[in-house]
Amino acid sequence: MLIGSMVLILSLIQVISSTSIPIINKFFGSNMAVPNADKYNSIQLWMAIPIMAIMAIGQWFKYKNTPVEELKQPLLISLLVSVLITATLMVFWQFNFIGYILFALFAIWLIVANTLFYFKTKKIGLLRSGSSIAHAGFGVLLLGIIVSSVNKKVLTETQGAKIISEVGENGLPDAKAADFNRQNRMVIKNKPETINKYTINYTGDTTMGENGMDKLFFLKFSNENENFELSPKVQNNPKMGLLAEPSTQHFLSKDIFTHVNYESGQDKPEPFAQFKDVNVAQGESFLSSSGKIMCQVKSIAKAEDFDGIAVRIAVLATRLNDSAMLYPVFVVDSKTAQTQSIPAQNDKLGVIISVNSIIPTGNAANFNINLGEKEPIKQYIVLKVIEFPWINLVWAGTILVGLGFGIAAFNRFKELKLVIK
Repeated sequence: MLIGSMVLILSLIQVISSTSIPIINKFFGSNMAVPNADKYNSIQLWMAIPIMAIMAIGQWFKYKNTPVEELKQPLLISLLVSVLITATLMVFWQFNFIGYILFALFAIWLIVANTLFYFKTKKIGLLRSGSSIAHAGFGVLLLGIIVSSVNKKVLTETQGAKIISEVGENGLPDAKAADFNRQNRMVIKNKPETINKYTINYTGDTTMGENGMDKLFFLKFSNENENFELSPKVQNNPKMGLLAEPSTQHFLSKDIFTHVNYESGQDKPEPFAQFKDVNVAQGESFLSSSGKIMCQVKSIAKAEDFDGIAVRIAVLATRLNDSAMLYPVFVVDSKTAQTQSIPAQNDKLGVIISVNSIIPTGNAANFNINLGEKEPIKQYIVLKVIEFPWINLVWAGTILVGLGFGIAAFNRFKELKLVIK
């Protein structure tokens, strides 16, 4: 217990000293780099191994004096069984680092040794076995952590996707941007995207919260065997930027974890440009300046709810395979004869149309129309999807730890109550 406590204190010192670096920098004016998660893991990995070893063998020691001969058989048997189990599991779980293999081995030894101790001392009763259950549960928890984190799979991982620039402001390659591009995928609304073994369809979203900062996205995942929906959420906080709240689908052997790292609502609005004036009659077609947008005046009708004479023009705009009706309005003040043009725009097509004037020609009319364009705005999200295998081991271990702790606490309370009597 003393050795285990010392190792835990060393672990605590490493965590506290590293997480305190921002405070130290501010207080002393230094510029020390803050460690990332991998740095913590690389140190805590080796501190966890001796703690697991102590927890595996600690229960076998008696108070004050333990004959070595009594320890050999159960510890050797539990260790050999653990080695065999670890070797078997390595066929299914890919560990490419000796530290991960040792971590898994000692976690399994912790489970096996305490399970064996429980059955060896079963005659003492369940109430006195709380520590064995809690220690075995802790081993299950640690095994779940190492298996799910090391074998996790980023399903959205690609090679060569360019979502953001990989060159920093200093002109040098930006490693973080390259990693972002590699691990994220862009998914356009109502356009199913095949990502790894799933087809993902971003079907819609809704704005939430008092200030409208929260946005909930609806994603459908499907393949031959699975169909489920996830709803990750983001908060576009003016002070803190985009805050993501993930959504997870739980299975027996895995969890599918997904969160949104960017959404089209964050894009800066692009102004319309390349304006063009055309004179057309009803039924005639005309093109935008770039030639990418085809428009046609379909009909003309009187517009209500306007002061004066108001005419609404129905214009069909087509860009590639998308089309939409736009309804610009032209108003003439009946008292002053002043005119007003109320434009109509469609951001999805990237087009804006207004009517400059209407020129009567017998029983028909010609229209002087102003047409502007910009790149179409599509609703999209930048998505990261991760598969964590066997993460349920973490939850199972957590339950066992809590159960063992509860049994031990109840037993201690019961013993104290007897002593008091």
